[in-house]
Formats: sequence, structure tokens, C-alpha cells
Amino acid sequence: WRKNIPEVSKYADTYAIDLLGYGFSAKPTPPAAYPSPEQIYTFETWGEQLRAFSKEVAGVGEGRKVYYICNSVGSVAGLQAAVLEPDSTAGVMLLDPSLRLLHWSKQPFLQRPLTSLLQTTLRETQLGRWFFGQVATPKGVRSVLEQAYHDKAQVTDELVNFILNPGLLPGAV
Repeated sequence: WRKNIPEVSKYADTYAIDLLGYGFSAKPTPPAAYPSPEQIYTFETWGEQLRAFSKEVAGVGEGRKVYYICNSVGSVAGLQAAVLEPDSTAGVMLLDPSLRLLHWSKQPFLQRPLTSLLQTTLRETQLGRWFFGQVATPKGVRSVLEQAYHDKAQVTDELVNFILNPGLLPGAV
């Protein structure tokens, strides 16, 4: 986004938003009703965050619509925001959407319980934290980025650190 925002902002008001739990955004402690902090970080929560930001900060409303340009997990959040506020959404652009095929409704009927179990395991257990700990390394982040970037020369140490370091903060998703 550090390279795209200056170009996009030539044509429209442009904002880069860290979703709750990502980047340098807030990482709140969830209410006691939640068994694990990760349960507060959902596509519905993030969609509502984008919808509220669009109205409260970007001034979306009567006669003013928003385009959501979303990357990775943010893609599902952008789609959710558009579902929540279709009359205020001019469009959604998805860049390298993540987890799009894991939604339980997209799975064959008999596979749905397994998909749900996998998602819960990754999100709420020590095994999931261990798995993401294996990926949350400079080598792991670089490998993921090199799959997404056409020009691998753009995957620099600086970019890897921009993505990795905020995710290592306490409470990060």
C-alpha cells in the first residue's frame, strides 16, 4: 500500500486501514464471554469496522459512495462491509483474497464440519498458535509474499518487516 496509495489518492480520497487486531490497530481484550481473544476478530467485526469508518471518517452517506480495495484477509472484510451497506458501496476490488474457499457454505455438505473444526483449531488453540508461529518468521512471510507478487524483486526485507513486525505485537491476530 505504501506504493499504491500515492497513485490512487490522485483520483480519490484514499485511506489505508489496519483491521482490528492487525498492524498497529487496537488489540482489545475481549469480554469474558469469549474463551479466546481471537474470537473477537471475525469477518463480521472487520466488515462493521470498515462500514463505520466509511461513514464516520470518509463521509460516506447521502450521495457519496465508497470503493473498497482490499487485500488478503481484508478482502472478505470488504465484501462483508458491502453486504452491510450495499447502498453506500460503489464497488469492491479484491487483491489476492485469502481464505475464500474455506467458508463453510462453499464446502461440500459432508466436509463442512471438518472445515469448521480446522478454522476453530487454527483460530483458538495452541496448535493454531504454533502453526502461525512457524509462518510468522521473515522466511515464512517472504515465501507467502513471493507467491502473491508477480515481481519478486518487490519483496524486500523492508516489506517483509512491515508485514511481520506488527503481527508479533502482543494481542495481534
